[in-house]
Amino acid sequence: MRKALLLSCLCLSLLSFTAFAETPATDIALFPARGENGLWGYIDSQGTWVIEPQFNYAYGFRGNYAVVTVLPEGFVPDKTKYLGNLDMSGVIDCSGVFVLTPAYSLDEGYDGLYYGGKNTGIWFVTRWRDDVWEEDEEGEEILIESGKCGFFDIPSGCFSGLKWDAVWPWCSDSHLIPVIDETFRAGYADRTTGEMVIPCQYFSVDPSNFNEGVASVAYEDEDGDPQDFFLIDETGAEIALPEGIHST
Repeated sequence: MRKALLLSCLCLSLLSFTAFAETPATDIALFPARGENGLWGYIDSQGTWVIEPQFNYAYGFRGNYAVVTVLPEGFVPDKTKYLGNLDMSGVIDCSGVFVLTPAYSLDEGYDGLYYGGKNTGIWFVTRWRDDVWEEDEEGEEILIESGKCGFFDIPSGCFSGLKWDAVWPWCSDSHLIPVIDETFRAGYADRTTGEMVIPCQYFSVDPSNFNEGVASVAYEDEDGDPQDFFLIDETGAEIALPEGIHST
């Protein structure tokens, strides 16, 4: 059984808001605004429409991209439910063109914090309709299987696709991001391509980000608990510790 882990002195900082290769945001500041037709678009600082009102909901730009929601014609959302679970959101660029079709749920963070920074982080992407539910004997719905998830990287504009059971969204300034597969083990994917770089093989509770090219990882024992932590570089190669330095 997994046990809560007190991170050792080798564990590295989870948060960093410096871009590894940030694409400069547009020189024009765009702001969500609601038009006379009741739909949302984007205006500039002079109040001029840059992207005509055409979306049911529109959110602020992060770098060159923004999340918008498009509801089917005649659809009336239930105000008691979280709109982010509608699987009707996508990502547009500064010209209003969809770079991610409005068929997903996107999460930018919580408590006022963006995953990885406003213009340097990611959106966590999933699709709730891919979840599998089943009623128990009392008629209560139980989640049997969760759909896959992925990320949209803001600096590069890359959508990874829905590939993993979990993504650790508090990414760092590295081009690698921790992801977790069906074996409940963590590995690392490239934020700029969405491809795996280091296979999922490590302990996955609070997986370490890469910071300055180094991450702290551990293999699991037969009980699913971490063995001694060690350091790896961004190729997955182990970094030898100086003599007299131990991982615990």
